[in-house]
Amino acid sequence: MARALVALVVLFSASVASAQGVGFVAGGTIDPEQFYAGTFFETPSIGGPLHIRPGIDGSWGQGVSIAAINVDLITRGQIGSGWQFYTGGGPTVSILRLSDDFVADGVSNTEVTGGFTAVFGFIHPKGFLVEIRYGSAAGGPSLKFGAGVQVGKRQ
Repeated sequence: MARALVALVVLFSASVASAQGVGFVAGGTIDPEQFYAGTFFETPSIGGPLHIRPGIDGSWGQGVSIAAINVDLITRGQIGSGWQFYTGGGPTVSILRLSDDFVADGVSNTEVTGGFTAVFGFIHPKGFLVEIRYGSAAGGPSLKFGAGVQVGKRQ
């Protein structure tokens, strides 16, 4: 598991230096009901309006902690007054950890699963954003509502 996280960091470290924008987002999830916070970075355009946006977030509540690693392919479009709409999606890995109160002795309290998520949102020219993410790996939240900020150039 640690090797997988190290591999992801190494894979994306070259993109960080040329990242178009780094962002932070936080909000709530449904099923399970939790609070989450995370970070992402967005690459410069890889062709037209397409960007790669890998990120990681953590959520907690109801005796469950979840780390989600997402690699989204997103596209942006202008909608007026400088606001942009963005949408996309990609693979996700969820690392779910149950509180010891919910696990019988001798049973693992950690589960790693993969899946797919989609994201859409709106971003202001000054970086404020709101977004909704849906879908997940088994055991992860099925719906996330978040708000945050992205710093750096947005095209």
